Amino acid sequence: MKTWLLCLITLTLFLGVQHSTAQQQIDTSRITSSEYSIVQLDSVLDAYMTTQQLAEAEKWAVYAMDQVTKMDLKKLNPNTPEYLAFSKIYSVTMATYSRAENYDAISELCKHLIRKFDKVLGLTDPYYEQLVSYYQAIARNTGNTDQLIEANTVQKKIYKIKGWEETEVYLRLLLEVADLHLTKGDFSTSFDSYEYAEPIIARVKGEKSYEYMLWLNKMGEWYRLMGMFDEAIYHFKKAVQTSIYLGGGKDYSTASLMINLGRAYSSQNNYQSADTLYSKAINIYKKLPTNEQLTIAYNTALSMRMDNYVNELLWRDFKGEVIFEDELEDSEMENICHEVLAFRKKYFGTDHPEYANALVGLYKLRFAQKKYWEADKYLKKALSIREKYLGEKHFDYLELLFESCKIAEITGDIDLAVQNYRKANKLNLAILNNNFLTQTEDQRMQLLSRLDNKIIYFYSFAARHVRSYPSLAKDVIDVEIALKGLVLEDVWEF
Repeated sequence: MKTWLLCLITLTLFLGVQHSTAQQQIDTSRITSSEYSIVQLDSVLDAYMTTQQLAEAEKWAVYAMDQVTKMDLKKLNPNTPEYLAFSKIYSVTMATYSRAENYDAISELCKHLIRKFDKVLGLTDPYYEQLVSYYQAIARNTGNTDQLIEANTVQKKIYKIKGWEETEVYLRLLLEVADLHLTKGDFSTSFDSYEYAEPIIARVKGEKSYEYMLWLNKMGEWYRLMGMFDEAIYHFKKAVQTSIYLGGGKDYSTASLMINLGRAYSSQNNYQSADTLYSKAINIYKKLPTNEQLTIAYNTALSMRMDNYVNELLWRDFKGEVIFEDELEDSEMENICHEVLAFRKKYFGTDHPEYANALVGLYKLRFAQKKYWEADKYLKKALSIREKYLGEKHFDYLELLFESCKIAEITGDIDLAVQNYRKANKLNLAILNNNFLTQTEDQRMQLLSRLDNKIIYFYSFAARHVRSYPSLAKDVIDVEIALKGLVLEDVWEF
């Protein structure tokens, strides 16, 4: 990226200086804040460059550009002395920063000029478009989501003025903006962008296109994250149908989309439909040429099928259904569990979060089978790995800490259960307080949805053991105090 940016700026510099203004030597001390103009600033720059004083020229260009950004300019029309002077100062400044690899300075300059010069230069001015391109490139290279959203938003305006709204380049930009908002947790804006893109994709690429299939999958993911599972299933189904139409239903994309559809069904407690889709996806993976990506996808699918099986057992037990022994001791699921564990051990080692995830799978299976002491063995190993690599304030660690409370309570070690409960309670509130006030409304709702079952568990645990451990009452009060004022009344009622 740096090489590309340097070449582009150097070309701009060449084009900007080949028509230099008349050579004249000016005493720079006369250029004061009360009397300078763009042309005067450029004349000094031109004098330095004409006499091959390139180092001084670069210093002056940076100074001159700083002064230009402070000017109250109304309009810079092409082919005027002011426009030509600006183009040269701008080109030399950008080349100077680029040679020094000072990309922070380029980014700041671009951001300032984009905001100030949209009306001074006009959105379709070549130099203004270059500013936006530089700003985009640097934001992508540095991973600055906010800057990239800003640059892309301006680029969208430029494309609209040019009448490019029905083109692939505009479509790619629109979807990138939607993805960026999703990354930031701004789900509403992201969703609006995805919805806006749908008719454009349909017109430009067609409803039976690969791009439309990707859009359907994105919308399905969005709805699934928001808990709108009927809508998620509708979009995932259409995505699977489109993939089968395009590739015959025996390719990697179809298998991946089937897994996404299976996850949506599983979220609705429709475990049988989910298992059917997971099985189909696994069979597709088995028949494809092996590579590392496929091997990981195949192992992930196995893990998800196993989780689906365990969740079904827990759901049926919760509903009070009778579960027969042969259902609990499913040899196929036992084999899947150990295959997943062996894979994670081989690829990541036994001291890695991915290996911990496989241990969690075995813990869940043993828990569903009511083999609590064996389940506790796997849980403790997984908890230790997550604490080491993810830290105590990570959701995945907190999740297992709650599970350790359950296991300790079930096995009769109430002292340990209370100890783990208090630690989990403290971390739970820390996560809520540290994140809530800085997040968007969408992010807050997602955070609360992840914490609500844990908070409910706090209350039920305290109610069961408050007589033996009276201080648990204070813990409940602490939870309520922490939540009041932070949570909307229609979400939580005390």
